[in-house]
Amino acid sequence: MFRWKNSFIGIAYLVTISAFCLSSCNVKVTADLDTQIPTPTIAAEVETSGSDSPPAGSPLFVSFEDVDSTSGTVSGVISIGKAPRESDITGYQVYWADAAGTTISVVGTASATGADVNMNVASGTVLPAGACQVVATSINDGGESSSNATQVFLDLMPNLLFRVAADQKVYSDVSGATPILAIDGDRVARWNDLSPQNLTLNPIRSLQKPTYVASGIAGRPALRFDKTAGGSSGEGLYTSAGLGQNSSAVTVFAVGQIDVMPDYWSILVSNISAGNNYAEGFGILSNSNRLLDLLLLETSNFRFPATTSLGVPFLVGGTDPQALTLNGRLGVGIRPFDGWIPYDGLISEIIIYGSALSSTEKAGIIDYLKLRYGIQ
Repeated sequence: MFRWKNSFIGIAYLVTISAFCLSSCNVKVTADLDTQIPTPTIAAEVETSGSDSPPAGSPLFVSFEDVDSTSGTVSGVISIGKAPRESDITGYQVYWADAAGTTISVVGTASATGADVNMNVASGTVLPAGACQVVATSINDGGESSSNATQVFLDLMPNLLFRVAADQKVYSDVSGATPILAIDGDRVARWNDLSPQNLTLNPIRSLQKPTYVASGIAGRPALRFDKTAGGSSGEGLYTSAGLGQNSSAVTVFAVGQIDVMPDYWSILVSNISAGNNYAEGFGILSNSNRLLDLLLLETSNFRFPATTSLGVPFLVGGTDPQALTLNGRLGVGIRPFDGWIPYDGLISEIIIYGSALSSTEKAGIIDYLKLRYGIQ
């Protein structure tokens, strides 16, 4: 009888332990971003800490796009990707952070729900000085996770005339009712403007489509322009219409990477009318084998790094102070009115403002582009 009782207790103990394991194990989850960068599947982890210890895992991602066009204020939606394991997580905390990743202030807290969560940033929210990133951590009663998810964002300002970024609205096929997003190796049929102008960039000719590169500058998407393609006339995109407004000045930013020593080439060119007098417009061009000469941008030119090398990402731009009537088309990678001086390399992002920016405004955009594309 004594042996039977011990056996019964042993069996009950095993059943209890099995039930505990079944209720405690997690399953594999995935997170899917609305972006052209694929998100990996993350295997589940086994819980190693209780609620009296900080969470072991961090959010899978955090994303934010400012939709407030007033400088120094932001609004929009912060999206937080749930951690692969939430068994020791009660919520997520989001901070504003500076270019170094140092947190400045708390944006807000959201409860863990078992799914990705969104946090609304109210219209007119004042952005702390120096903030250019969002940082998200996991929290519980024991504290917050030591690891985090971060994303750099752009504080939008008035007079945004044109903006394209290779991780958004790049299409390989626009023949149907629903455009098809480009994937690695696709030829680009259209690149959509993200500014209120809502312009579209289209190939100069059908055989001159640049190639979508999923992992380009700093592992982010880019478009590759080949100077020798299209019967040696290069590849390029242009807008079917001009910016359609007067401007007292133009400030331009462009991020790219040159892989072949150029002769004459153009990153971005605009003329003020439908004619060929591009000297009356603005642009970023190279002249006679000199990397990144800034022509037609007459003052406040900038270039990072200071000395550009082949295969090294660059940030380049400046301000043209002349008053312009911007009716002519924009060309990216090629002159829009004659298809000359094609570009050879990668382009990831272009931003154009129809005004001269303050030093603080310009520094904010430069910080954003440097962080986003790993430029020193």
